[in-house]
Amino acid sequence: DGLKKWVILTNGVGASVKETGAYAKSGGFSVELNTGTDAGNYAGLEKALAFRILGRLGYQISYTSSANILYNVIYIIFFDGTYRITFGLRFEGLTYKLQYLNEYGQWVNFADARSETPVPGLFCTAKGVVDPIKLRYVRFLVDTETYNLSFASPLVELVSAIPHMLIRGLVYNKTDVNVQLWLDDGVVTQNEP
Repeated sequence: DGLKKWVILTNGVGASVKETGAYAKSGGFSVELNTGTDAGNYAGLEKALAFRILGRLGYQISYTSSANILYNVIYIIFFDGTYRITFGLRFEGLTYKLQYLNEYGQWVNFADARSETPVPGLFCTAKGVVDPIKLRYVRFLVDTETYNLSFASPLVELVSAIPHMLIRGLVYNKTDVNVQLWLDDGVVTQNEP
């Protein structure tokens, strides 16, 4: 649906999110994120969805990379009417670690990330699978690598809100250089094994 049903999130001079035909994994378009030029600036997207939990859920996205990424973060957030349940997965670009957000709101390393030189237009695919009923992460996949996260619990906070879920993706830059990144093929999956 392009960007029509997404909320654009930006912070910093020059930060932007736009639809583009420059690179695409499938189809003719992707979303271009520009973080802005100051360290710690970000660009991203957020989408609210109906609250429908039938079992494990996944979120899959294809993306390009950049040497100047500080964090590339995916959040899957559930509001069940009483609690906010936050699952967070991120790539940390200073030490090349993959991390999850734990039940105390802290980022915890779970694997070393690949430190390959980014190739413009080459898309990687990442997928996080979570179980909001059992309050557990399940696994994280990056291209051909699969990481078991069934030992990890999400952040659960008391928040009264209408039941719904949010998908949020953000990229932060680590230097005073604009990070340019492309996203494509964002998909929510249900009833994951």
